[in-house]
Amino acid sequence: MSYIHLTACEESALKKLHKSSVNSVVRKRCFLLLYSNRNHSIQETCAVGGIHRRTLERFFTKWESKEGKEKFQFLIIAVGRGAKLKLEPLKEVLNDLVKEHNRNLNPLLHLLETQYRIKVCKSTLQAF
Repeated sequence: MSYIHLTACEESALKKLHKSSVNSVVRKRCFLLLYSNRNHSIQETCAVGGIHRRTLERFFTKWESKEGKEKFQFLIIAVGRGAKLKLEPLKEVLNDLVKEHNRNLNPLLHLLETQYRIKVCKSTLQAF
């Protein structure tokens, strides 16, 4: 197998999903399928996608083994994968703590580590 052959329906659905998906993994997988559909070899697709050849071969094999809507459900990351949001349960508490310690985050980091047993860096806290 050197590249994927998509039907016109699959191609249009992948293009739409590539443009509208908020998940970067889904967009990347759609792009790889569309790129391979344009008769690019696995080596070229790997170079553009920045992934290993064996990973791409496994992905293409799974894509071809699925039927109908299962193919598009396969593009989505499995439940439990991805970033775990450490600070999500403390969202309300964090707003008050940040207002208290808005100039210096070190006391806030220490409080999170001692009281809530959550260790994060300053950049994670600033991004949240």
